[in-house]
Amino acid sequence: MYFTLPDGIRNHIRRPANAPIAGHFCIHGVEAEKNTWKALRFAATVSSKLMTATPSAFEPDPRGLVRSCPQCGRRNRLLYERLGHTFRCSQCHTELPSPSEPFDARSPTEFEALIGQSALPVLVDFWAPWCAPCKMVAPEVAKVAANGAGRWLVTKVNTEDLPEMAARFGIRAIPTLAVFRGGRELVRQSGVMPAPSIQQFLQQAL
Repeated sequence: MYFTLPDGIRNHIRRPANAPIAGHFCIHGVEAEKNTWKALRFAATVSSKLMTATPSAFEPDPRGLVRSCPQCGRRNRLLYERLGHTFRCSQCHTELPSPSEPFDARSPTEFEALIGQSALPVLVDFWAPWCAPCKMVAPEVAKVAANGAGRWLVTKVNTEDLPEMAARFGIRAIPTLAVFRGGRELVRQSGVMPAPSIQQFLQQAL
């Protein structure tokens, strides 16, 4: 099976046989047909510059986001319903920074708690490790997370590890970005977008 770029731009990269999601991916803002080679060169250039992501300082659990205090190392929980407020370390009282990077949703329970209880809107990146466009959009998603610290959260759902979440939300193309607030999905968009377009997409939904 092959992924196909919309508007006639065809990408002949064979999808792994064990990949659970069928669908399409797209590169937004690239004119179809006459710019085929331009689009493919763009994809190759961006992919070649990708770096391995570092783990997030924040770990979700059913009640909130857990992180170590940067001053004393004490583990603290930032309760979902109080996100957007100031948190301080329970031991040394250092102010804890708001999440400014994407973090992984590691289980359906954690994901449901996050989108259902968070006082901040949540941008979700549905992706898979074998998906080249997912890797292309990852640094752009990280920029949006950094720009929105204290205003929104960004989490990533690995559809290989959590296929039940992909099935539940009807994810048929990756990468897919979706915005949730109060447990309800507001909007979604599949494909590769630059950070300004992602941020505009997010803000227009709120």
